[in-house]
Amino acid sequence: MKLSNKLQNENIIYSLKSDNKSDAIQELLDRLLDLNYLTATIKLHTFIDNKEKLINSAVGRGVAYHYSTSVEINEQLAVLGISHKGIDYDSPDGQKVHFILLILDT
Repeated sequence: MKLSNKLQNENIIYSLKSDNKSDAIQELLDRLLDLNYLTATIKLHTFIDNKEKLINSAVGRGVAYHYSTSVEINEQLAVLGISHKGIDYDSPDGQKVHFILLILDT
């Protein structure tokens, strides 16, 4: 998979409104819901949020990466959120996260 093939303009949120991890995950899932890739987000959000509590998705330098599977999709999907003010992800380098990528796989 080439990320550039999966990220179209509609899959990019140029200004996330969220100010915390959980809300940011929900905002990314809501975009996929709005684009009719998903029919619901409650279980998926709970799964990703619980996984986040075990393994921090922040990789440093202002980037966080979430990954999950979903039975609702037929091919890999990606959505990118950009936060201008940054979100505290308890990143290993102490920086706020500005780029949040969510990839869903089958």
